[in-house]
Amino acid sequence: MTEATDDIDMRMVARRLLTPNDTLDVRLFDYRGQMHPDIRRQLLDNAEYIINKTVAGIDGLVVSDIFLNGSSAGYFYRKDSDIDIRIEVHNENCPYLSTDNQKLSTFLMMLLRSETGNMHFMINNRQIDVSIKAFENEMIGLYSILQDKWVRKPDKHITDNITFDAIWQKYVKRYNDISSFLQQIQNSGKLKTAKGLRELEQYFRECFTYSEQGIQELIVHKLLAYQGILQDIRTLISQSWQNFLSLTDSYPAEN
Repeated sequence: MTEATDDIDMRMVARRLLTPNDTLDVRLFDYRGQMHPDIRRQLLDNAEYIINKTVAGIDGLVVSDIFLNGSSAGYFYRKDSDIDIRIEVHNENCPYLSTDNQKLSTFLMMLLRSETGNMHFMINNRQIDVSIKAFENEMIGLYSILQDKWVRKPDKHITDNITFDAIWQKYVKRYNDISSFLQQIQNSGKLKTAKGLRELEQYFRECFTYSEQGIQELIVHKLLAYQGILQDIRTLISQSWQNFLSLTDSYPAEN
């Protein structure tokens, strides 16, 4: 936010996020808003692979649905937008996993990362980003790939009452708040303690809860993600835990 070029770029991103396309993504949907059969089949194959690698072997976990969500499930996609797939999983009777949606979702994402690493699928040079959660919360649009129908139809006019100035002011304030917090917690030495690391993790989770409070907050969240500061927090958490859980060689060398 200190360099003029970064400021201009982020303003362009903000305006783009507020400007819908005239139609749904014709690469995914026909003129009736129905997903192309070959695209749907490919996405189901991708989801099935992930399911078999993760939750298929855990008794009591049930796949409730497979969704297309994110910008590609509405009018705010870009030419290079990822295709976001969410596998919704419920704990129906697994006794050793939490029934709390947030805790279960955390476990599911850890399971996904441990079993698939950085694997990404592609469709026509577009990346498919697969996530697993215990619940769905999507404001832009939600298409059930499993049922081949819209669960939440996208609204082209969802941003009509949101001004650029309002979005920009929120974004700048949120960015500055996060920057200040990161500087403070690093300077305090708290990240050398488990308590401080958990405080940082909790702060990171709270950054995501804002995005569930309405379309305006969701756009601000997308700007923060695009700018990179949310990834900075994720990287700081990982590096700090690595340092905390590592033993440095502080012993004198043997003669």
